[in-house]
Amino acid sequence: FFYRVLLTYGDNGEIILCGKGSGGLNEMRKKLKDNQIYVGVIRVRAVDDYGSQRAKFVYINYVGVAVPTLRAARASMHKHDFERLFNGYHIQIYANSQEELSEDNIIAVLQACAGAHKPQAYEFA
Repeated sequence: FFYRVLLTYGDNGEIILCGKGSGGLNEMRKKLKDNQIYVGVIRVRAVDDYGSQRAKFVYINYVGVAVPTLRAARASMHKHDFERLFNGYHIQIYANSQEELSEDNIIAVLQACAGAHKPQAYEFA
């Protein structure tokens, strides 16, 4: 089972798989370049005090800070297609820097939508 999948645009504008694996968020972040656009999903495990473990899927849309504005605008036309492709995710994260893709930021968003019985921990690998 893959814990992450990452897509980007090739030289001719085609969508290509640039990473998949079981390394989670940190492995995904190593692939990101500031001059590229990426979309992907990571799996995070939510754990509570009763031993319950639930998978949470995080949809990530990353537009690096060095991506030209026109290129980012063109890529935004595919936003809904990617969201449908990765249907079933729990939260969306839109980021322009790797700092925005920190575990703390993702946990804050997950906790904000967790409801009454919030998990006590999240595992990212």
